[in-house]
Amino acid sequence: MKTKKDIIKIALKIFLIKGYELTTISDIISESKLSKGGLYYHFKNKEEIFSKSINYLFQEIDKRKLNIYENITNIDDLLNMFLNLFMTKLSKILGNITNSNQITVDNFYQLITEASLKFPFIAKKYNEFQRSNQKLLYDLLLIFQQKKEIKSECDCKLFSLMVSLLTEGALLNNFATKEVNNRENYEKIFHYIRNELLNENINQNIGVKK
Repeated sequence: MKTKKDIIKIALKIFLIKGYELTTISDIISESKLSKGGLYYHFKNKEEIFSKSINYLFQEIDKRKLNIYENITNIDDLLNMFLNLFMTKLSKILGNITNSNQITVDNFYQLITEASLKFPFIAKKYNEFQRSNQKLLYDLLLIFQQKKEIKSECDCKLFSLMVSLLTEGALLNNFATKEVNNRENYEKIFHYIRNELLNENINQNIGVKK
């Protein structure tokens, strides 16, 4: 018997693949193998299922994101992780959440972009997600600054904002233009950021990991 959480996970996968407007209650019933009555026992309508699915999505991303941050031990790990979180790791996180290898970062951004126009709470959720990423980056930069691994004069808050905006811009550019071969340019940008952050006595020959 499908639980409410099972239905949310199934619905989330469908919403990510098809988008909100093209997803129907029949799609969710068919995929979850529930009767119509069984679905409506848990949810009033498609909007409620969607709202619960989005809340679940961001909760799960946050949990997995924190696990990734816990393994960071130096500034290279931090910048590599931040780039890879959005360029590659987010797709894997989405796949794990939905138990599907069909979900990509493009699916995520397409759904968020589409749904934000209809549901203001989506835009709010996404903004909270971005602020959370920026805060985590800022906190870790401060730690590395205290360890004297990055320059004391660096403004960690400004750098965290800059890295967040650059990463977001790179993702939106990929989504809008379908340019998948821009990684070299992104790596150059992150090299520049890294060299601006580091103390001069720290080796600067390590690149962005593949």
